[in-house]
Amino acid sequence: MSEQDSVNGQRERTLLRNGKLSIRKVLMRAAMSLARNIVPILLAMVGPVVVLTLISEIFRGEFSVASIAVSYIAMVLLWVGFASVLHARFLDRQHSPPPWRVLIWSRAQLDFLFGILKITGVLILMGVVVGILSFVAGPLAQLVGLVVASFVWSRLAMVFPSASVGKPLALEDSWGLTSHARGRVFVLLGSLYIVSQFYVSLTLSLPLLYGSGWHIHATSAALLFGGAAVVVSILSAAYQGLVEMRPPDVRETYLPQHGSGLADAF
Repeated sequence: MSEQDSVNGQRERTLLRNGKLSIRKVLMRAAMSLARNIVPILLAMVGPVVVLTLISEIFRGEFSVASIAVSYIAMVLLWVGFASVLHARFLDRQHSPPPWRVLIWSRAQLDFLFGILKITGVLILMGVVVGILSFVAGPLAQLVGLVVASFVWSRLAMVFPSASVGKPLALEDSWGLTSHARGRVFVLLGSLYIVSQFYVSLTLSLPLLYGSGWHIHATSAALLFGGAAVVVSILSAAYQGLVEMRPPDVRETYLPQHGSGLADAF
């Protein structure tokens, strides 16, 4: 190792040791992103809400495996398009993808989908383990499993904003990026994961509680994607905060710098 490499390594370690991920700053940045992009967010919501409402009308009163599968797959794919576009808008204001990218995908959104599949696979594996343990430890194991899942998700979730700006991270890279602020990351994103689980369940249950009219399904879909916008804003702000803890000369690894933009991603 050269002397220059040693100096750079020491500088990076010092920066990471002294840097802190401010939860307050993350939340304020997320709120500003939402306020600044309220019109593009609403425009990006139109397509997913209309599509999910039409699907619900087509399968109204039908609870077959096919209807459930179509609805679920459509919801996931629409969420990928919506969330990836918002991540990109929040993280690169100069080269923001247009709202229609929610429905017409780019290669960055495929990387986003792959990230979801990888993390979902990890969480499913964990769920199987917790399910087996629950027979021995009872409900306590389920509670512990939820906390552990929220911790793992919070450490791996940086694959989403990174993919949206054309800088896709492997799961281990996301784990490494969050390693120097894991306590704050867990408090912020772990609690976000738990709240989101209850929020999504409540939102999707609205048609069961208030009827199956198209307006109820449209309201449920709008609330679902409105909540997704909040989650995306917090994830993007946390990602930006973590990147700012890195030395300036390596930030290009995580975010487009100096107006390089998203042209190669979107």
